[in-house]
Amino acid sequence: MNRYGRIQALASGAPGISQRLTRLPNFATFATHSRGTNTEIRPGSGPADFTATLKLAEAMKAFPKPLPVLLFISFFLGCQLHALPGTDRVPERGTPKLSKIETSKLQAELSACIGKAKAETGIAFILPGQDGLFLHDSASYPMLSVYKFHQALAVAHYLDSLELPLSLLVPIHPQDLRPDTYSPLRDQLCPKGQALKQDTSLPIKALLLQSLQNSDNNACDILFGFLGNGDPQEGLRYADRYIQSLGLSDTRIAATEFQMHQDLQCCYQNRTSPSEAARLIGMLLEGKLFQNRKYQDFIIESMIECQTGQDRLAQPLLSTQARIGHKTGTGDRNSQGKIIGINDIGFVFLPDGRYYILAVFVKNSEESPEETTRLIARISGIVYRHVSGLEI
Repeated sequence: MNRYGRIQALASGAPGISQRLTRLPNFATFATHSRGTNTEIRPGSGPADFTATLKLAEAMKAFPKPLPVLLFISFFLGCQLHALPGTDRVPERGTPKLSKIETSKLQAELSACIGKAKAETGIAFILPGQDGLFLHDSASYPMLSVYKFHQALAVAHYLDSLELPLSLLVPIHPQDLRPDTYSPLRDQLCPKGQALKQDTSLPIKALLLQSLQNSDNNACDILFGFLGNGDPQEGLRYADRYIQSLGLSDTRIAATEFQMHQDLQCCYQNRTSPSEAARLIGMLLEGKLFQNRKYQDFIIESMIECQTGQDRLAQPLLSTQARIGHKTGTGDRNSQGKIIGINDIGFVFLPDGRYYILAVFVKNSEESPEETTRLIARISGIVYRHVSGLEI
């Protein structure tokens, strides 16, 4: 099964589906851009490296060729040139194309939506093969638990580089299960508030599931310790270096969950821009991040089964046939009484085979947590309606 069929099979929950998906932009080489609070619509880009193909075609012109060879080369080059950046791609039958005018309407509606809120809201929207839409795309949004997605990729990179399985056991010590933080894992291992009496261990897969799906803070810090060979600070540096190696210069990983709970200012140290969060999701779906694809598939599946934040990006999609994979982040109020951040980033698979990426970060909100959450849900609903053409 090719990678598009594999992604669609993961989205549908059924094996063997190989429905064609439109190519995502080349996320690893996404164009750099100026920062600020302005709204930007940036052209999407297709596969970029066709130079070798075109050179081969020029070289072959010098040689006589029988008719079957000519037909084969014509067909091959036709398929490649059809996907060249800047060329107009024919959409799938029954799949309406998001035009420039519709993009402008989407931009206007999103701007009006976030303009009413007493908060700083950044949005990144990518529809494969179309223009990207980015609003208030600065590099200063606190990720909060969204960075557990970044951490999962770093852990997968570590496992892949050493050819280690997801079944690898990770030691857990009593002091790892802190009582003053959100941790379903602790509640599972320490029923009725009892302390863990002795060391135990869990497969790294179980810890990643707790972190990605339940946003477990203790599991997250245990994973940083794993990355750092027992030193969470070294684990932070490993994750940060890995993310930087992907070309995401606006994204920094600098504080553990424990440090963020000790000092709320540390929440602002783990930061990103909406566009880089969206690019990273694109790399997960489309790129070859690891030698063994199973790690990417595992993370995609885990995000599809995410249990937190059903009232954010997922909320307007609950009554539709769309399927979402996402990761949320939630912060406390800072010293000024503002909510540090409420976030959600994810990908949405549509029944017609298309998918899009949406990242929403809301920081320093003066609204209530409920209203801030509803803002993200409204943004998600607006985007879905414009892409699908359906009312919800």
